[in-house]
This record gives sequence, structure tokens and C-alpha cells, in this order.
Amino acid sequence: METKKMTEYIQLLKQHDWLYEYSDDHRVWKYGAEERAKLLRMQEELDPRAVTWNAFAPPRWRIQK
Repeated sequence: METKKMTEYIQLLKQHDWLYEYSDDHRVWKYGAEERAKLLRMQEELDPRAVTWNAFAPPRWRIQK
């Protein structure tokens, strides 16, 4: 059964801009960096083996555990 936090984590992974680092707009870059940091904190808590993370992340951003 998914918890509310896990549902939020999955939704954020689905909509995350994985390429934010390439933006020329600092606001886009800042938002993307903050969101990625939040996602990584959630990953450590909810998904320690990074199974869910890796299901949504492009190959470059997958976590090897």
C-alpha cells in the first residue's frame, strides 16, 4: 500500500525536469535544483534501494546501490 508521501514522491519523479541544469533561465535552474534536492531526500527516506527512483530517472541520473 502506498503512503501519501510515496504517492507525492512518485508524482514528483514523474513531473521532474531532469534537464533543468541546461536552462539559461536562473529561476528554472534554481527550482530544478531545489526540487532535485527534495527528491533525493525523499529517496533516502522512502526508497533506500532507489528502485522507484530508477524507474523514472533517465539513465544518466539513475542511482547505483
